[in-house]
Amino acid sequence: MTQLQHLDFSLNPLSTLPPEIGQLAQLKILKLNSTQLRVLPPELFQLTQLEELDISHNPLGEIPPEIGQLAQLKKLKLNGLQLRVLPTEIGQLTQLEELSIRNNQLSMLPKSVIQLKKLETLDCRKNLLSIPPEIFERHSIWQNLEKVQEVLHHYCQYNEI
Repeated sequence: MTQLQHLDFSLNPLSTLPPEIGQLAQLKILKLNSTQLRVLPPELFQLTQLEELDISHNPLGEIPPEIGQLAQLKKLKLNGLQLRVLPTEIGQLTQLEELSIRNNQLSMLPKSVIQLKKLETLDCRKNLLSIPPEIFERHSIWQNLEKVQEVLHHYCQYNEI
């Protein structure tokens, strides 16, 4: 099983993941959406080859800062987790192309999102976000991402701070 590359536990009543999850060193895709996970085990963040992670619709409430260790992530789905904040370490995911954080309780994006230079899609619908204006004004990376701007301006409720 150590050669496993795709694992999908979606829609299963899992309340925990076994520590052995960290032994799946070749895993590239992990789908844990709509389970019953309340905590992400530290071993999950040993999956350094992971390119896609979907932990949507679980009663997590927070994402640990160790998320930044998953440096190969290209697609991250954190929908419906009751998140109030995203950890600053989200900015360490420099390979990220798609970030979906819709249907949470986010009122702000961390400024570290400006480090996501490969980001093509940001879905932040159904949040009440205050986006620091300097993210648009001082960082040309965001000015060049038309898809991201479109989502931010049309789908997010925007409040200047």
